[in-house]
Amino acid sequence: TSTFGVDVDTASYTRVRASLRAGVIPHPKDVRIEEMLNFFRFSYPAPEHAAFGFLTEVARAPWNPSHRLVRIGIKGREVSNKERPGANIVLAIDASGSMAGPDKLELLKDGFALMAERLDDGTFRVADAWRETRGADGALKERLRVGTVDAFQGMEFDVVLLSMTRSNDLPASDERSLRRKFGHLMLENRLCVAMSRQQRLLIVVGDAALLRSEAAEKSLRGLVAFRGLCGGKHGLCLSP
Repeated sequence: TSTFGVDVDTASYTRVRASLRAGVIPHPKDVRIEEMLNFFRFSYPAPEHAAFGFLTEVARAPWNPSHRLVRIGIKGREVSNKERPGANIVLAIDASGSMAGPDKLELLKDGFALMAERLDDGTFRVADAWRETRGADGALKERLRVGTVDAFQGMEFDVVLLSMTRSNDLPASDERSLRRKFGHLMLENRLCVAMSRQQRLLIVVGDAALLRSEAAEKSLRGLVAFRGLCGGKHGLCLSP
C-alpha cells in the first residue's frame, strides 16, 4: 500500500483508540495494521551518508510457526533546522460569496493579519508571538503551525483548526459531477487523516448548507454523520 514505510499515516491508531475509550468496537475499516505500527517511534539509527537507511528483521509468526513476519524499517537522513532551505507557506482562504460579511471573510483576514508578520525581504511568516511559547520548564516550544494535511502526517496536536469549506452550485447527477462538486470531501481516507490529528479539540470550518443536499447525504455520509454528532452531546455547531 502507499502507507508502506514512506507515507506515514497514523490515523488508524487514533481512531481505534478513540473508539475503545468510548467503549465502542472499532469499525473494521478503521483497523489498519500498518497505520497502527506507524503511530509509534522506533528510534531507528540515522544513516551517516546515504539519504535513507534500512533495517530488516524476520521472526516466526506466533499464531503459525510455519509463517514468517518481516519488518522493514526506513529512516531518512536527519537535517538540522540550520541546514534546511527556506520554505513558503501558502494559506488558501475561501473568498466565495458564502464568506461575504464582516463576521466571515473580513474577520478571518483580520485574524491572519495578527498571526503573520512581514520580513524585510517581503516574505511573510507566522509572527513570533504566535509561533513559539514557553513551557512550564521555561523552554521554547512550538505554538502554532500552518500547512496542508500532508504536512502533518504522523503528527498530533492539542488543538487543530481544519478548513473544509467547499461552496458551489454545481449539479450532481453522476460520479464525475459529484467529484467536481465535492472534491476531496469524498475521499474517506483523506478525511480520516485530516480529522484525526487532534488530541483535545478539533474545530472544523465549512459550509453547512452543502451537507444538507440529497447528493451530500449519499456521497458524504461520514461527513454528514460527523456534523450530526457535533450537534449532539459530543460537540457544538456554531452558525454565523
